[in-house]
Amino acid sequence: YGDAMTTPELVSVDLAILFPTATPATVFDLTILIGNGGDALVASRGYVVQVVRSPGSGTQPPQGTGYLYLTFEQDTQVPGLGTVQPADVVRYNYVSTNWEMFFDASDLGLGNSNIDALQVFPGGIIVFSLTGPNLQVPTLIGGPAGTLVSGSDLIAFVPTQTGPNTAGSLYFLFDGSDVSLSTADEDIDALYMLEDGTMLLSTSGPASLPGVGNLEAADLFVYFPFTLGASTSGYAVFAFDGSDVGLTTPDENIDAIHFNSEFKTKFSTSGALSAGGAMGANEDIFIYSGAYGTGTSGTIVLDLDLSQVGIPSSANVNGMTRVN
Repeated sequence: YGDAMTTPELVSVDLAILFPTATPATVFDLTILIGNGGDALVASRGYVVQVVRSPGSGTQPPQGTGYLYLTFEQDTQVPGLGTVQPADVVRYNYVSTNWEMFFDASDLGLGNSNIDALQVFPGGIIVFSLTGPNLQVPTLIGGPAGTLVSGSDLIAFVPTQTGPNTAGSLYFLFDGSDVSLSTADEDIDALYMLEDGTMLLSTSGPASLPGVGNLEAADLFVYFPFTLGASTSGYAVFAFDGSDVGLTTPDENIDAIHFNSEFKTKFSTSGALSAGGAMGANEDIFIYSGAYGTGTSGTIVLDLDLSQVGIPSSANVNGMTRVN
């Protein structure tokens, strides 16, 4: 594509242009090489290569299937469930249109905690972060400080049972202090994770990361881990500049994200949003589509107003995953 890059950044490659006969079912086996003309080519480690299709070349999964997993910042009334606590994970069933308890935090001794970043995998494994410093997680396995964690750490829950009688094991997964996330503002408050461990993250306030620089609460970065657990290592790449699309106020802090197969980011904010052509509140879910990286440019539209499915307008979405 001929773009000059002096630091790691996101590159979008439209396969529908490079391979016009491809269909949405085409499987690509790609080797990405980066060089500057006559110099030797080098491997693309350190760059996020984003493969996308042109609008209309794929299909959006039907809205009537799958689940939407959520956590809320405060005690929230959820239809059919009553009061849900901030460390509980509930899910909306698109088929039955019912709300269901998925992760009852009190069953694991986390009833007084607050999950503020969430990833749920199709098999039921949950990865999450908690709000605040010096938090006790009973029965945590593998933590560098025993059962003590901070808001910049990530925990994995491997269930033997989900629902109202949640059971399983909690494992220490990601040590934020190992990757320079250590201040109160560097609390991880939004998470999307791939099964290979690659993460899309945001922090609750200003942060600074080696190789990325300064970040704001409405920015996103990708973290590529070399190792996980008590000795976390890897590197970060800047992914999304919220200020480029009008996310500039404290209320427009991104505090929940999900990245879908069309390379669009679903997100929620900690307060009212008015940016990128959309308006909404903190119980709403939005979709960003467009360019990523240091030249973030695109549109934001309202995806789901949760008050339409029974969630009070006073609620604040604190974590989110969409599973089809």
